[in-house]
Amino acid sequence: MQMQKKTRRFERTAASVCKEYAILTLATLVMSAGTYLFKFPNNFSFGGVTGLALMPSTLPK
Repeated sequence: MQMQKKTRRFERTAASVCKEYAILTLATLVMSAGTYLFKFPNNFSFGGVTGLALMPSTLPK
């Protein structure tokens, strides 16, 4: 006799998908506002390739 495993499927409703997109959109807006309002005015540097790409733009002409 083989025992059947009961599995519960996660069903996504339209409301849950909209909620996820709203949270992601809000998080993106907060992150971009933080970058614009805090990093740029205070001349903080970015790391990695983004930082290397921004370095030439800060050099005097």
